[in-house]
Amino acid sequence: KVLGRKDEEIFSDSLDVERFSKNDKTLMDTREELHVVEKFTTTNGEKRVASSIKTLIPSSTGGLPLILGISWDITELKKTEQELIIAKEKAEESNRLKTAFLANMSHEIRTPLNAIVGFSRLVVDPGYEGDKDDYCNIIEKNSELLLCLFNDILDLSSMEAGSLEFRKD
Repeated sequence: KVLGRKDEEIFSDSLDVERFSKNDKTLMDTREELHVVEKFTTTNGEKRVASSIKTLIPSSTGGLPLILGISWDITELKKTEQELIIAKEKAEESNRLKTAFLANMSHEIRTPLNAIVGFSRLVVDPGYEGDKDDYCNIIEKNSELLLCLFNDILDLSSMEAGSLEFRKD
């Protein structure tokens, strides 16, 4: 369908035709094989991407050389490549968020745990004469806080896994 036809006879977009003609001129000027990835619009308006190799074939009669071009439609490959880039960026962002979450959670867990450990030591110390009832209340409050935090983390994991069940109490 394209043999012997000019670019403007094949492609409807004048910018595509201009770009292809420019590539052909570069090939004629350099006389070196040309490898290009070209975006173009088909006659029915579809956007496509092609990987092309163009080379000159000398004329046997001494006239102008012929341009031989071979193109491979790589539109789907480029779409897949773009989807992989987006997926990689999402995975990297997810990893950054997970790291920030874990850093925050380690702080949130450590705070009540330090209170529990510290006040527990004071309560069981036979030589300490302070208000052990207040310390027991602090231990209980921080234990509940810690338990609540762990429950929230488990609920979050269940939501991510799609297995969180809602129940009416």
